Amino acid sequence: MTGMELEFYNAAKQGNIEAFQGMGEQIESILTPNKNTMLHLHFTNYADSVSETFAEEVLGTSPALFFKINMKGETILHRAVRYGHQKILKKLIDCAKVLPRDINEVGSERRLIRAINDKKDTALHEAARYGHTEGVDFLVKEEPDHSYFGKNVADETPLYIAVERKYWNVVDTILNNSDNSLQNNGPNGRIALHAAVLHGDAEKVSKLLERNLPAAKQVDENGWVPLHLVAIATSFDVVELLASKDRSTAYMRDNKGRTALHFVVVHEDSSVMEKIIKYCTDCCELVDEKGSNALHYSTLRGYLFPELKQIVKDEPLISK
Repeated sequence: MTGMELEFYNAAKQGNIEAFQGMGEQIESILTPNKNTMLHLHFTNYADSVSETFAEEVLGTSPALFFKINMKGETILHRAVRYGHQKILKKLIDCAKVLPRDINEVGSERRLIRAINDKKDTALHEAARYGHTEGVDFLVKEEPDHSYFGKNVADETPLYIAVERKYWNVVDTILNNSDNSLQNNGPNGRIALHAAVLHGDAEKVSKLLERNLPAAKQVDENGWVPLHLVAIATSFDVVELLASKDRSTAYMRDNKGRTALHFVVVHEDSSVMEKIIKYCTDCCELVDEKGSNALHYSTLRGYLFPELKQIVKDEPLISK
């Protein structure tokens, strides 16, 4: 395969439409070895080097370029969103809206927003991954059916990606503009709430719980509910939120029979341990698959941590 001629390559990067005048729809066949079109190339520029006029003129000549994909299955919308070209994003959608369509088909703009690449990422996945809040806001409002923003090949949804990367403005934008069809899955059976707990962000944990309280009982592939993970995050405020909103999660056991209290004791966080016991005193009795309760875990090192002595005194059930 031969590459794109240097003249066309430079013209595409620079947004020089004159180099392509008179070619008509033949411009569709001007590709790089990775099947990037001239617009894929142009949208890799910095924002101040991208031309809305160039994009509009090229697409006016060849509307097929809206859906022409490169070797990675990316449309020009994927590329524009990834590089944060907000004005181009709006221009592409506006241009797509005027394309003719059959009576039973959705508009081209919706087809473009729903399009997935070879990793099953939509443009919204890309916007969330790179923290482009304005692009996220535009896309979630343009596509009312958020069920199309599902899991990619890594089992990540846009909301999970944003939480995992701590793009809190993006998280707020998605939550504030989404409907009940919104998905929040992540890899290994986890959801956005698991990721928020690991980051110890009480504000976002609270917001996610308000949106979907049953998420507190969602287990990952290890059988861990979000409360199990507070032992790793060691966030007192997050424990307070999870335990107070749904105390039953303190009694949930993972695949090895361990509760969140088992985890907290191992990590020597007595303040978090006290908080769990405050809401769920009798969870101290629960044993894992080997018959060990939380106190047994605390004595694995051969002694009782001083911080735990008062808890044991106040809650004798744990010493049984």
